[in-house]
Amino acid sequence: MADTPRSTPMSESWPRLTETLPFKEPGHCCNCNAGEPDVILALWQEHDQDDKPEARYLLLCPDCSDRITEPHPRLYDKIDPNAPAPGAMAICSNCLARVGLRCPAAKANGGPGVVITCSQPTTVHMDGRGPKGRWSRWFKIYGAPPTACTGHIPIKPKASRPARRESK
Repeated sequence: MADTPRSTPMSESWPRLTETLPFKEPGHCCNCNAGEPDVILALWQEHDQDDKPEARYLLLCPDCSDRITEPHPRLYDKIDPNAPAPGAMAICSNCLARVGLRCPAAKANGGPGVVITCSQPTTVHMDGRGPKGRWSRWFKIYGAPPTACTGHIPIKPKASRPARRESK
């Protein structure tokens, strides 16, 4: 019997929306660039080929969420908009260290680690019935957005130039 090379799981080659979608700014949809407060954005967490959550996040408006995440072969999980998500939180929008919606300082991204100050989550169990049958799931709900991060490096606004005086 001839040796056959082990096939790699198909999901390893599936594209990552965190890499293929064009926009990567907090407060804006990663697909269409619609921004808050005009639309309510959902925070999505990307999973690896074994369906394990990773520190990769997407912000999507409702139209793009329905169209993109459901048919995509890779697993995406909608998480609480106030959940600690290094690089994708509102407090990250003016951070010099942020790269797109990723925080290189976060341990999950190979950095030294950050401490995020956030509210204690409430864990809730919900079950129901939908078009695909019964479902049951645990959710973490955060009462408020994170307020601080030890890795936050504020972007300093450019100093405004003094007004020129007219010479007489």
